[in-house]
Amino acid sequence: MAEQLDRVPNAGFLETLWRHKLLIIIGTLLGLGLGLGVATMQPTIYTAESRVFLASQAGFDPLSDGPTSSDPSRYLDQQAAILTSRPMLTRALVLGAAGTDVELKDSLDVIASAESDILTVRATAEQPAAATSRVNATIASYREYQKAHVAAQLAAIGSLSSSEEKRAASLRAAVFGDGVELVERASVTATTSALRNATVLAVVGALISSAIGFALSGRRSRRSGRLAGPDTVPGSDALTVADDEFATPEVPTGSALHPVGARTP
Repeated sequence: MAEQLDRVPNAGFLETLWRHKLLIIIGTLLGLGLGLGVATMQPTIYTAESRVFLASQAGFDPLSDGPTSSDPSRYLDQQAAILTSRPMLTRALVLGAAGTDVELKDSLDVIASAESDILTVRATAEQPAAATSRVNATIASYREYQKAHVAAQLAAIGSLSSSEEKRAASLRAAVFGDGVELVERASVTATTSALRNATVLAVVGALISSAIGFALSGRRSRRSGRLAGPDTVPGSDALTVADDEFATPEVPTGSALHPVGARTP
């Protein structure tokens, strides 16, 4: 059996784990239970998400039907930055977003997808209604901004253009609108860290209990070495027997020993 264990890699490691399997199982279960207990005390986080489909890959130009930018991805990134800007967040709070400006900014995330001209707006909160209000109010503030921006551009060309150019610019503005083609209704999902916390603490419990098992095994080995004594050398009995084979035989003494040829009285 010892020869078989010597041939198996890490046989001592596996043997120690098997010897302390009950301790490891108990430690893992304790970690799992602790993780689930901690998770139940943490609030559930709700995430609201909505997609904004843009009507154009470029901004509004009152004097031209062509795009004002030759890089659609840059335009989309710019719109995402506008959505999370301070004026948009301030207006979103006025329009009904739950929380403060700091909470709204920390919970808000906007992802730009240049392939499909879509802005994905996400917001988190401890209540589903609060998360939804943050998403909807942020999108509403962006659409208000776009309308005001288009109106400001039309007013800027008022004294510099002819009546024909003004009519053409008004028509372009009507077509562009607020630059949004469609807003998807916000959906809410609940996320919890129960599974993650339980898994992490279960692994920690298994590692700690395994370390305790190895420490106990090492302590037991050192104690056995001290009890055996420093003079005990494996194979010493075999050496003694071998030395006895070459020892001088014991010669009997006394009357039992008679010289050769001596007469017995």
